[in-house]
Amino acid sequence: MLAANAILFGLLAITGYWWLYPLLWLVPLLTFFQLFLRLRNIAEHAVVGDKEDPFRHARTTLADPLTGFFLSPYWVNYHVEHHLIMWVPCYNLPKLHTFLMAGPHGDKLLVSPSYLGVLRLVTAASGSDGDRGKRVQTERRRYSGLVMEEDTA
Repeated sequence: MLAANAILFGLLAITGYWWLYPLLWLVPLLTFFQLFLRLRNIAEHAVVGDKEDPFRHARTTLADPLTGFFLSPYWVNYHVEHHLIMWVPCYNLPKLHTFLMAGPHGDKLLVSPSYLGVLRLVTAASGSDGDRGKRVQTERRRYSGLVMEEDTA
């Protein structure tokens, strides 16, 4: 990583555009990148429920192209799929998602309709004290737009 960045800076300096390096790399790193990284980490792993269930210990968050460009480059929003079969190349994660959703385990995957839905989920008020220990609180899922099979049972 250090060598690649040194080469990039050297090439930019040789061509007279050294100022592009801090502009395109360090400024985002020190500003909005930290926010985007935090939002992505929340979407992937917060309030997921059963850490023992491979279909529920991470979340896939569906994203429109613009949100995907900023928050989930390289298709990292397909996080359940990544955890289930880690050797799948990132560009094939959407295909894997479609395949898994069409199969017998599709209803087990934890999928959120949007990053906004995940933020609603993680910021919703928790239920009564008697709800402690539930996998993921039903009212939180419903508030965020997620309704799962066990919610209706």
